[in-house]
Amino acid sequence: MGRVLSVLMAIPVIALAGCGGVESVDDGGADAGGADGTDSMSSVDGASDTLSTDSPDSQVTPVEVLIASQQFRAHAIAVDSTNVYWTDYDGMGTISKCATSGCAGSPVILAVAQQFPNSLALDDANVYWANDDGTVMACAINGCAQTPTEIGAVTTTQFYYAGSLTLEASQLYWATLDAVVTCPVSGCLGQPTPIITGQKPTVIAVDQTTLYWTDVGDGGPSGGKIMTCAIAGCGNAPLTIASSLPGPYAITLDTKNIYWTDGNAVSSCSKASCASTIATLVSNETPSGPSILVDGSNLYWSTAQNVMQCLGVTCPSGAAVLAANQNPFVLAVDATSIYWNDPTNGTISKLTPK
Repeated sequence: MGRVLSVLMAIPVIALAGCGGVESVDDGGADAGGADGTDSMSSVDGASDTLSTDSPDSQVTPVEVLIASQQFRAHAIAVDSTNVYWTDYDGMGTISKCATSGCAGSPVILAVAQQFPNSLALDDANVYWANDDGTVMACAINGCAQTPTEIGAVTTTQFYYAGSLTLEASQLYWATLDAVVTCPVSGCLGQPTPIITGQKPTVIAVDQTTLYWTDVGDGGPSGGKIMTCAIAGCGNAPLTIASSLPGPYAITLDTKNIYWTDGNAVSSCSKASCASTIATLVSNETPSGPSILVDGSNLYWSTAQNVMQCLGVTCPSGAAVLAANQNPFVLAVDATSIYWNDPTNGTISKLTPK
């Protein structure tokens, strides 16, 4: 990202992207930033307080922008080069989009009356989402007359429910109550193909060859696992690559490593030899929500109140609060910004630069 930690504070400025709901601009006073009156990019675990460029003269102040407000129970979120997309989980069941620069408080509604849409995936042509009723749907990113197409549906008792959804090489993958299934983006005439069954997948991640997922186990203090299976199948005999974890939830990948949130920590390991390379990157945290992201340089995740960042994927300087008091749930990133939804207050926001 070309930025390093410095001893000076860069306070995010709140701006409005053409829609209501922003009442003030952060002036750095006692009410700005964290709940304790500290600046909104405070340090954690000994990290310095702020992000800056290498030269004080070229320091960039991150600007927080409200993309949309009055979005009842905004839930999943995704972004492409032009738009940000989100779901309304239990209100009207809508799928909406807005230009990343803002849409004057009038997002475009792509679909309505969806049954608790809880996750999103994108390609160049379509937005896809998973519904609690077991269906995965699609709509063209330019609109589908609010008549989305059913890609696949899991309706049998043991597989009912469609949860964590991801896309790799024109193939969709999603978690059910006790399986991970797959279907091409062109559709699969109803029933998708199971990759594994009899598991408890929470959040999934996929690369070109392999499926990974978190499994919280029986809910005990050390029953969680990180599991893996080839996307071509593994004879329904997935491999446990990390075990005895307190609470694995969000998971993401880069070319070499696996990253996940786990109880009060953020951890990682090598894809090649996970069991022997597990490292706790950040501790004394309380990650929440199904998102942990890596953009090639940095890590991002959320707590109940804050959007968090590590500069460098190994978190050499600890974690920093990127945006405070936001109630973030799901995160998305593009080349310059990080986006999040606030289901409590029904808002979609972004911070630039991330």
